[in-house]
Amino acid sequence: MNSIQHQAALIVLAFILLVMPMGAIAGDLKQADYSNAIGQEEYKKKPEYKAYKMPSEPFQESWFTGNKAHMYLGLGSLLAAGVAGMTAPDSEGAVVVPNQPSTSTTHAYAAKAAAALGGAAVVSGLWYHFEDITLDDGIMDPDMLHMLLGIAGTAAYVYAISKAPKVIGGPPAGHAAAGIAGAGLMFTGIVLEW
Repeated sequence: MNSIQHQAALIVLAFILLVMPMGAIAGDLKQADYSNAIGQEEYKKKPEYKAYKMPSEPFQESWFTGNKAHMYLGLGSLLAAGVAGMTAPDSEGAVVVPNQPSTSTTHAYAAKAAAALGGAAVVSGLWYHFEDITLDDGIMDPDMLHMLLGIAGTAAYVYAISKAPKVIGGPPAGHAAAGIAGAGLMFTGIVLEW
């Protein structure tokens, strides 16, 4: 047999296995006996029947849910990261005195808030969306990317805080790049699910 004969044989076999049983099933459905079935009115008379009553008001979603808390924590983390970026000591001008501790500046507080809110967003996301985490669709699944980018963004925030100079005007050690990368990762993760 050549390849054309093989293809023709496969088509005939597929027809026999798929199409013919469907016709037989359809014929059986037409000949079904409904003599034992009871009518709708008789069914309503049975004691186990309970009619569904439509609510008088349309569905109102709660103003605060676990999913909304997760969303607000992630957005708050991104907002705090933006505040941290805008209040870096070198942009605060004459208000900041060099060689003073950098831990009591708006920049440091906002960075710590971004990391804390990001961590809370990760924990709440794992808590409320754990059933969405699956490798069935691979890591390119939007839910998986959202989770991975949120975790990576929060980790970058924590890394930026750990590498921050201890005094204003000290060596930056590349912590700004880590903070910006964290904000970018967090933003991308949020946009994927918006």
